[in-house]
Amino acid sequence: MAKYKRGRQSFVLEQPPVITHWASVAGKKEVQGPLSHTFDIKCRDTLFGQKTWEQAEKQMQQLALKKLLDKAKIAQQELDVVFSGDLLNQC
Repeated sequence: MAKYKRGRQSFVLEQPPVITHWASVAGKKEVQGPLSHTFDIKCRDTLFGQKTWEQAEKQMQQLALKKLLDKAKIAQQELDVVFSGDLLNQC
């Protein structure tokens, strides 16, 4: 990936990224909604067992990545780049 680096935090890919696998994690409110059946991981605890919202967000990202790796049947060491986000654009 170093050869694609532009500046300190940016890079340019030879090919545009393609979504081949995905994983989703839902919290208490999402689980109560009509799309509940579509989420991979569901938690009825707003904070995912953590003490703060920030720690809960980290836990959700870690759960989503682990689920993604399981679904894609790849090891974490095989990843070059991960694109992620949340529906509220908080991350």
